[in-house]
Parts: sequence; C-alpha cells; structure tokens
Amino acid sequence: MGNITKYIFSFFFMPVMFLFVKGYIFNTEDHGEVLLPIYKLMSPELYSNDYFVAEYIKNSFTIRFYYDYLLYFSSFLVPLEIACFLFTIISIGISSFYIYSITELLKGKNISLFLSPILVLVIFYSFTIGGNFIQYNYFLPSSLSKAFLIAGIYYYLKQSLSKSAIITGIAALFHPLAALQVFIIICLMQIIKKFYTRTSFKPLLKFILFFTLISSFIYIPLYINSLSQTQYPFNLDNYYNILYNFRLPHHFNPLLFSLKSYFKFIILLTISIYALSTIKTKFLSEITLFIIIIALGMLFYTITFSTLSIKYIGITQWFKTSIWITMFCAIILAVKAELIYHKISQRIRLFRMNQNAVMLLIFIIPFILISFIFNIIGNENFNKRYYINNLYKKENIHLMHYWISKNTDVNDVFITFPSDFSFQPEAKRALISGYKAILIHNKTFIPKWYDSYKSVFNTPMSSINSTNVLIQSDLNYHKYLIINQYSQKYKINYILFDASKTDYKPKTKNIAFQAGQYILEKI
Repeated sequence: MGNITKYIFSFFFMPVMFLFVKGYIFNTEDHGEVLLPIYKLMSPELYSNDYFVAEYIKNSFTIRFYYDYLLYFSSFLVPLEIACFLFTIISIGISSFYIYSITELLKGKNISLFLSPILVLVIFYSFTIGGNFIQYNYFLPSSLSKAFLIAGIYYYLKQSLSKSAIITGIAALFHPLAALQVFIIICLMQIIKKFYTRTSFKPLLKFILFFTLISSFIYIPLYINSLSQTQYPFNLDNYYNILYNFRLPHHFNPLLFSLKSYFKFIILLTISIYALSTIKTKFLSEITLFIIIIALGMLFYTITFSTLSIKYIGITQWFKTSIWITMFCAIILAVKAELIYHKISQRIRLFRMNQNAVMLLIFIIPFILISFIFNIIGNENFNKRYYINNLYKKENIHLMHYWISKNTDVNDVFITFPSDFSFQPEAKRALISGYKAILIHNKTFIPKWYDSYKSVFNTPMSSINSTNVLIQSDLNYHKYLIINQYSQKYKINYILFDASKTDYKPKTKNIAFQAGQYILEKI
C-alpha cells in the first residue's frame, strides 16, 4: 500500500475509530491534575489558595515542564480545548503509523497492516496489567511520549539505533519513566545480543550517548529539583505506605492488581507466543527477547516488592511495560490472522476479496461512524462519552462548575466530594484538598496531602479495607457532612455536595446555587 493510504489510515481512520469506541473527554479525570498548572500560566490569578497548585509552582522545573509549556504556547494559537484534541489525534496517529510500520517489518501485508493498529489500540486495549494503557482518549503527557516510544521501538527493530535513541530521548521529555524503561530494555537487548553474536559495542554506546544528550534536558533538572526535597524532614516508610497502599495501589502493588487483568494478559501472551513460533520473521529473536526481559522484570518486581518488601523498587513501576508486550502480541496475531485468511481464501473462493473493494470498505467506515456520531448528538449516552464543547448538553455537575466559575470570586476556596474530578479545571477555583491533584514523586508533599485528605474526607488509612479509597472517601464525605466542622477547621467559602447521597439539609438562605441533586452552600 502507498504512503498516502498509510497516512490517511493512521491519522484519520484510527483516531476516528479509537475515539468513537473510547469516547473523548476534556477537563476531567487526570486533567483534574495536569491542566491546572497550564490554566495558572494562562491566568496567574487562578488557584492562589489551592493546596496542589501552590505546591506545584514552588518548583521552577517539574516532571511535566515540557507538557505544560507545549500546551501553554499552543493556547496562543488555538483554545486549549482544541489544542488538547489535536494533540490527542496526533498521538493516536503517530502510534497507529508506527504500529503499522512494525507490522511491515514483520512482513505483514494488506490485511495485517490495517488490522494490527485496530487490535493494539482498540480490541486488546485493556489487556495490560496495573491500569496502564498504550494511548488515552484525552491528551496526557504519556500520550505523546508513548507515541514516540512506539516509533523508537520501530527504529530499534530496523537497526537505526541513532534514530531510536533520539526519538526515545524526546519521549523522555514528556514521560521520563516510560522512556527510561524502554531505554533500559533496549540496552539490555543490545548487551545480550553482543554476547551471542559478538557484535560491536559501538551501536550501543552511540544509542546511550544520543539518548543521554536529549533526555538530560529533563533528568538533570529533575535530579537537581529532587535534592531540595531532602531539606525537609519526611518519613520514607510513611511516604511509601501512602503511595502504595492508599492512593495508588492499582499502579504499584502487584498483589492488588485485578485477577481479570492477569488472566486476560496471560491468555493473550500464551496465544501470541504460539502464533509467533509459526511465523517466519527475522525479528523472531528480537521480539522474543523483548518479551522475556519485560516478563522477567515483572517477576523480579513482584518478588522484591511483595515478598521481600523492598519498597524502593516501586519507583520503577515496571508493570507499565506490560503495554509493550500487549502491543507485540496484537501485532503478531494480526500477521497470523492474515496468514490464516490466505490459507482459507485459497480453498474457499467466497473469502477472496478484491483489493480495491477492501480499500473502499476501509475508507467508507469512518464516514459511517462520523455520521452515526452526529446523529446521536444530544442523546444522554453521547453526553457522557464525548466532551466536545457546544456539541453536547452538559450534565448538572458541569453546569454547577461553570456557574461557580462565573459567579464566585477568583480567590474563594471550596470543598467538594473526591470524585468530582472536573471541579478545578472547570470551576477554576481552589480546593483545600482533593483526590486527583497530587505530586506522587514529591516525598514531602504526599504526607502533607494525606494528612489533609484524611481529615477533610474522614478517610484515614486504617478505615480502608478492601474498599476502593475513592469510593470510601465519597461515602464518608457525604455521610459525615457537617458544615460547621468545616467552617471551624478550614478557611473556606463554599461547600459542594450531592444531596442524593447525604441526609444533611442546608438552610435555604445558604444555598448559593443548585443544579439537579448538586448543591452549593455558602459558608
């Protein structure tokens, strides 16, 4: 297939398909953390009394420095909402383009070239471990980083180590950990290959040099910044306990990952290993070694973290690398599916399809999907899945946030329930504590965040058993909702709650605004 087809498929068809299936969101979920510093850059008067932003802007350089300024400078050209949408499309497009390219290296042809991005980004999207995904339905720092890392892996397989190092280094600017993981895997592969092929160390040294030159623009400032944290006293065990057992066990603790995710991952891996053994490709050893290194790393991580209780290993978050095994498995199955199709088509004429007919079908589908999307605009399900400004009817909680942004003082301080992820990016007001906005790598911030969180939401670590922290916090917040206790303990102006989840009845004169079941009470 020509390059034009490849570009159209990757940057048009796949983003449309991915977002149609996954939906598109903005100003919620992790945007409740990552967009706040950008809004602060755009409007310095915002969040002056916020628990998170105040801590974030203390540092001149943060882990999201390049992400922050990429979107900030983009906001001079287009509104931030459009910039985030375009970068989401670009991230999905780059990912699809290089998944397609890796499939070409494996001698994939017509069907597998188009099937592999669909399998990776849609069908087997959730076949990973530890709540990690290869792309997202909104723009995050890892969106662009992972897109570049797929390109870096492609150029490594193509033996273009210099290009691989440069692109992997660029990926590090947006997600230092994910890029460092891929860098380590490639280095280990090169070292192992050196011993059984007796090749030169020069390509590896060049790879390390180019990666280091580019990635140093984030690793060195982050290291310097981390030194300042040691100036403040903190309990390292307490930090790890909060991070691993209270706030982010679904990312760090292998024993708390869902059994369903392990089952899906192992089944996919088993089938793919068998399929790989039946495919003739010169990249068999590279792909096998890639998978083995990641799998052994997971085993080592689990033993040291869960059995030996060496908590420091948690900073590697090695289970993030499960996305690369899933990617290779999906590509292998796409190539195998094409081989099976050709065998069947040779025997059964019904399965023989004209190449032009296949291409026509591929290009018609996006237009059918787009037409379907615009036909359901305004429906309830559409409202919940596609956060496209002026194209959907906002739910009550969003109406509440927008009322707050227009009718309260910019310096007012609020309390809202923990699962109200879109409060800060939409209402653009300060909170005294929250669930999403945290600096997980800041060892002095996390204990302070926990002390505030458990007090505001009545959720100490001792009260959490098998229940999800967020669910328990929401329940406790509404169960023990007493306005007087907040007004006496904290300097706040308003409190927001879901009236359907609490017995608390505010005085009518104190209700500043109500949108459905959501009530905003002035203190």
